[in-house]
Formats: sequence, C-alpha cells, structure tokens
Amino acid sequence: VVDHKVTEFLDEQLADRALHHYPPFTRLIEITLKHTDKSIAGRAAIQMANQVRDKLPGLRMMGPGEPLISKIRNEYLHSILIKIPRNQGKLMTIKSTLLTIADQLIDDKAYRGVKVVFDVDPV
Repeated sequence: VVDHKVTEFLDEQLADRALHHYPPFTRLIEITLKHTDKSIAGRAAIQMANQVRDKLPGLRMMGPGEPLISKIRNEYLHSILIKIPRNQGKLMTIKSTLLTIADQLIDDKAYRGVKVVFDVDPV
C-alpha cells in the first residue's frame, strides 16, 4: 500500500485469507457466552465448544477463549469462532444445530443464567 502496489497487496491479502480460512472464502459464526460469574461463563463455553465438536465434526473452530474486552456490564464473556467453507451448503443445518446446542446448554441447571449470543459474519 505504501508503494501504491494495490493489486499486489490485494492478491497477497486474498492468498493469506484463503490459507487461514477467513472471508471471503468462509462464513464465520461467533458465539459469545455471558454470565455474571466468570467460572460459569468459562465452563459453559467449554461445554458448548465440546458439543459443537461432537455434533458438527469437521468444522474449523477457534476457542473458547476470553475476548480482549472480557467483561461488559458486569457480565464475563467467552467466545467461540466457527469457520464454515462457503461451498459447503450446510449453513442452515449448522445454524439449527447450534441453536439446539445452545437451548440444551441453557436448560442445564448449572448454566441457566448463561446468555448465548450468535453473530453470523461478524465484522
């Protein structure tokens, strides 16, 4: 960019995004779990991640982990990032499975106060 080689910069960025499975080559779903107790939020995130791995094998997943800003309005946050290849064609099935996993997690007495927030293609 500094040398005004925009085409080369774009080519390099696209190659890097393809290599690491980032948009525009994949769809992203960020799952954020929130709770007023840090340990409950962490355990819920681990439980959710394990369920996602079991029920949706083969998906690339990062986390769970604490985001850079890990506490907002007295709630502790933990995030999971799921990468879905664009050509897979199973986005609706994946979304449905994720909602089912979240509902089952919230129904568990240990995690009833946990809030689960989904962000499809986060910025």
